[in-house]
Amino acid sequence: MYLSECIAKTSSNQALQTFEGHTIDCLIILKDYLIKNRDVLERFSDNYNIDFNTLSNLMFLSVFIHDLGKLTEEFQQKIVTSGHCGYFSHSFFGLPFINSNLPDYLNNLLKLLVVSHHTQLYTRIYEDANLSLKVNYLDKDIELWISSANDVYSRYLYGLFDNNYRPIYVYEDYLSKPEMNESIRNAIRELKRLQTSKNKNIQTKAIYSLCLSVLKHCDQKASAHFSNLNLERGKYGSVIADSSISLNQINYNPIDVFNLELDSFFGSKKIQAPIELYKFQKELADTNKSTIISAPCGRGKTEGALLGAINIVKQQKKNRIIFALPTQITSNSMYERLKKIFGNDNVGLYHGMSRYHHYDADDFRDEEDIRNLIYDEKLFEKPVTITTIDHLIYSLVHGYKQADFALGNILNSVIILDEIHYYENHTLRYILDCLRILRDLKIPYIAMSGTLPSFIVEELNKIQQHALIEDDEGSNLMPFIIEKRSSSIVDARDEIKNIYINGKSQIVIVNTVNRAKEMYHLLEKDMPKDDLFLLHSQLTFYDRSKKEKTISALGNRPWILVSTQAIEISVDISCDIMHTEMAPIDSIGQRGGRLNRGGKNHNNEHFMYLYEPKDHLPYFSEHDEIDIVERTNNVIENSSISYAIIKQWCDKVYSDIKLRPQNLENIFKKCILFGYSPKEIRYSEDDGNLVEVRNIKDITVDVVPEKYWFDIRFCPKEIDRFKVKVPKWWYSRYGKDHFYISESSNGRRYIISTIEYSPEFGFDIESICDDKRSCIII
Repeated sequence: MYLSECIAKTSSNQALQTFEGHTIDCLIILKDYLIKNRDVLERFSDNYNIDFNTLSNLMFLSVFIHDLGKLTEEFQQKIVTSGHCGYFSHSFFGLPFINSNLPDYLNNLLKLLVVSHHTQLYTRIYEDANLSLKVNYLDKDIELWISSANDVYSRYLYGLFDNNYRPIYVYEDYLSKPEMNESIRNAIRELKRLQTSKNKNIQTKAIYSLCLSVLKHCDQKASAHFSNLNLERGKYGSVIADSSISLNQINYNPIDVFNLELDSFFGSKKIQAPIELYKFQKELADTNKSTIISAPCGRGKTEGALLGAINIVKQQKKNRIIFALPTQITSNSMYERLKKIFGNDNVGLYHGMSRYHHYDADDFRDEEDIRNLIYDEKLFEKPVTITTIDHLIYSLVHGYKQADFALGNILNSVIILDEIHYYENHTLRYILDCLRILRDLKIPYIAMSGTLPSFIVEELNKIQQHALIEDDEGSNLMPFIIEKRSSSIVDARDEIKNIYINGKSQIVIVNTVNRAKEMYHLLEKDMPKDDLFLLHSQLTFYDRSKKEKTISALGNRPWILVSTQAIEISVDISCDIMHTEMAPIDSIGQRGGRLNRGGKNHNNEHFMYLYEPKDHLPYFSEHDEIDIVERTNNVIENSSISYAIIKQWCDKVYSDIKLRPQNLENIFKKCILFGYSPKEIRYSEDDGNLVEVRNIKDITVDVVPEKYWFDIRFCPKEIDRFKVKVPKWWYSRYGKDHFYISESSNGRRYIISTIEYSPEFGFDIESICDDKRSCIII
């Protein structure tokens, strides 16, 4: 077989692309990347003490030889007949021919890049893989391709960097022996030993992750271009003798969007302010390092953070912005906002349920399109990505299969962490660990909050000195009045009814789901159904999304929303009057952001009524040392409220809070190269997860209401959006009578609940039990 006949790719309509053609396509995308990101790569090289030309050579060589393992008789036979070649893994069997005159530590990284470009590095990589004992190499073709490196560079990449390094053809003795497979495994073990003992540092992690992300980016974009083009053309043959077998298909054009050019993209974006920028937003527009923002709700923190991030992108030569938010719902809302600024194609959204956001969009109907889109978004391939803090943290420590790929993209990003005060201490400690890692990786970030206690600022400044930008003007506005009451919120039913009759909109917030349901039941006896809403966590994703869209679109008519703390940061809405149970002071401040939102003065019209809760769940239980709710009750006073006052109260409540580090930095160091697998990090059912970003006090299980099951069981892609997380003790106690296991059409098993469920109310668990634990929070 001649090199020109060797196949690397097949498409779904059985078109073929040669090894040479696919590799050249990858190199053309690399060329585009190097041209459009030269400033980014030069700054990266300075940050990590590697010469720009050497870094570029490492990228070139990894792309040039990444598919050498496809040049075997077995792979070539298999790809033409079935397309499934895992038994002859090209990333594994290519390793013996990965050699160059790069310095030893970079030559070893080159080997690891090829070995791991389809399988993430971890301690037992390939140890348990079912692979052929040996293969028959097309060694003449391999030698011919390796010898062509200089010519290929001169034709496609000349002038972009100095081509100082070359691949070297070496035929290892063990390749002619029966124990070939074990010898390659031993070579991987030796690479692991060398990396563990000599080069386990931040620089190694950064260079490896960036080069891996570039290699995989070029490989996947070239493959997608080949597949998409041939789906459109549908004309390439499927036999080797066919003269129409595809060579490279990409004719380079600088306007192609395989990569976006830094200055032209971010430089063209205008962040709109309502009238003119506030003082703190102007200060943010000039920030050029990691920054803390303290500004009240409704004052344009997001717009200010974007102004700051774009300036940092320009000043520090980054090429991405990542928004990390507390919840999936807040991520969805931010996604819609940022698409209007940066364009639909340039903004990604990733969290556990984000695919359903795309299923509902008019411009994405093809399942394959959505799958590819979600893959890109998961790995931060878009110029702007919105995600949850959980996904960002797991990207640092092998928390999923493509985490190192994602980290390569994170390295050249500016990260915005929204509502950093919102997290309970367990998660906040993980976030501080995360920020220490970002500092060491020289990744700038902006942390922002509406109610920022001084202890958080102090903890952040222990990591590094930040620019602290505060909205002093907004903090001294007084948008509402707090009035404490000694009664229960249930006793306010008649008052709520009278306020509604007088044409005012109201939000009623209680601290647990079952009390929210109780309050809703009391009010629905007197209120028109169209003006009364209930929002909490025990609704399906489908029902909750519909409800939140309805709530967000409420007009000026009077309405009442009963909610748990789900309302605090999920829905962009404002009411005239708020009724809320006592809660931690920062939660009170966040709830106040939904009262006279954007207002400068209460005008003696906008009140927050604070009621005594039945208990202090979920914020305090017998296992907790500090009762933050009680502390809040002791410091809060009846008065006109500014966010400056709320901050003073926050400082009193949290005056003695100390945050010990979690284990994230240690896990990160062990995952520099190799290290833990995703199963060990977060999916271990037997031994416990190494990283638990959230402190789940009440263990939950996913169930599907029987109300929906028979309509969706034959639509597997729809099932997840009809799941509800419920306390596991529901299933343990009532499993026999109210739950059963059923299979969907794809063979997966689900827990189905026969407890009565409605989109308005959720599960009517109270009809079968009166245990107060039936409440859970978001």
